[in-house]
Amino acid sequence: MCRLNDTYNEGKTIGYLNLTYISLSQLNPVINRQSKEYKNKTKSQLVSIERRKTSDARTAAATYIGNCMVKWQDRNCLVGVLNFK
Repeated sequence: MCRLNDTYNEGKTIGYLNLTYISLSQLNPVINRQSKEYKNKTKSQLVSIERRKTSDARTAAATYIGNCMVKWQDRNCLVGVLNFK
């Protein structure tokens, strides 16, 4: 486990994740149901599309974090400074 203050005080290296890839709004995309693309879809189709987009976004975020872990193996700590509910 990494405690950020201890790592910072000891002069160890820290890797900071890009927050735009792992933010809550990125992980839970919202579709505009009034757009031309989705206007004529049924409710079940819209739910299916939202689930697929959410799944794709979460997979992309997990892949990004995994790639950072491999790329920054020399870092003592990886940090994603977010306030999750």
